[in-house]
Amino acid sequence: LSSISSTMINKVMPSTIMPIYDYSTLREGMKNIDIVGKVLELGPVRYVNRLTGSGQIAVVDAILSDMSSTIKASLWGSSATLTAKLNVGDFIKNSAIL
Repeated sequence: LSSISSTMINKVMPSTIMPIYDYSTLREGMKNIDIVGKVLELGPVRYVNRLTGSGQIAVVDAILSDMSSTIKASLWGSSATLTAKLNVGDFIKNSAIL
């Protein structure tokens, strides 16, 4: 697998755009894109304080693969709690902001 880059997954949602299966096409600043990948690693759910100061939000870190390269993804909120129920080897489709 090639080098690991990092991205933030902000929510799981249906999309009308074509999902990205090839991570080499990802560029910094891309917004509201769908990425598809195989889960290689899943970290534990952790809770961080919201920037607004009202409560906490769940976060899960994952390593995803497009079968030729990998990215490190941080999943937030409901995406984190849903992803935490997955197993290594499962496939995932998430909206992302890079």
